[in-house]
Amino acid sequence: MPKESLETLMERYAAGDAEAFGALYEALAPRIYGYLCRSLYDRDLAKEVLQETFLRLHRVRTRYAVGERVLPWVITISANLRRDLLRRRGRRRESPTEPADLEAAPAPEPEVPDADLAAQLLAAVRALPPGQRDVILLHKYEGLSFEEVARATGSTVGAVKLRAFRGYETLRKKLGDSLRQELGRRT
Repeated sequence: MPKESLETLMERYAAGDAEAFGALYEALAPRIYGYLCRSLYDRDLAKEVLQETFLRLHRVRTRYAVGERVLPWVITISANLRRDLLRRRGRRRESPTEPADLEAAPAPEPEVPDADLAAQLLAAVRALPPGQRDVILLHKYEGLSFEEVARATGSTVGAVKLRAFRGYETLRKKLGDSLRQELGRRT
């Protein structure tokens, strides 16, 4: 039997099919949790926001617009809850956990030549200003379009593209020498 799309599952859930929730949770929770771990740097906070995300999803399920992509919609809910949590706590950035803890968070990772470069990339992304870091995490790690990132961050598409451009420029400057050296060693 073919696997149901997120959109079909959400339509069923919005229409009152409680069994669809389990399948939605199973499909979405690892992605949302990975995003939250990377953006909050704290597993306990990530679990808290993940739980709140699905509670909010339950409350607003009837507002789902049939045909709308589900992953960006749920990430938007999650990003808003994350932002609210950080405002309530009076800080923009949580204290980092150990990199080994974050590596266990499920999510797609960008392809890099080796572990040293992966660690450099992760450190460089973490060092970006929060707005640039959030855009890069949502766009490159989660695969959202710029329009979806704009919706998730409560920003405009132009502002999101500018943050991405500035973030990528910063990453190129920080990682350029390392990448050139690594490529030189491999040839």
